[in-house]
Amino acid sequence: MSRRFARVGVGVSGERLRDIGAGAPASDDELVDIDTALRVTEFRDRQRLHDLRRRNGQLIRLNAAVWLVVLVLPAASLAISGHHDALMLFGPDTR
Repeated sequence: MSRRFARVGVGVSGERLRDIGAGAPASDDELVDIDTALRVTEFRDRQRLHDLRRRNGQLIRLNAAVWLVVLVLPAASLAISGHHDALMLFGPDTR
């Protein structure tokens, strides 16, 4: 946890955090630093999760667009060009 705190600018050692967690007295400055670090790391975690969900939605839309191109457009071009017989997979054979 002290590494995560260091990334947001709070320099409390891991040993000191363990001591405070075990009940050792902490100064007001230490408590403010720890509270700030917890809030900032939580904010960053939420932001990272939001970005991940947004990217996931973008990938889903991209996947749908690719399938549209792969499946629908060739079928539409066959129908437009008059080769609609190629689209009849289970229809009667008119040869």
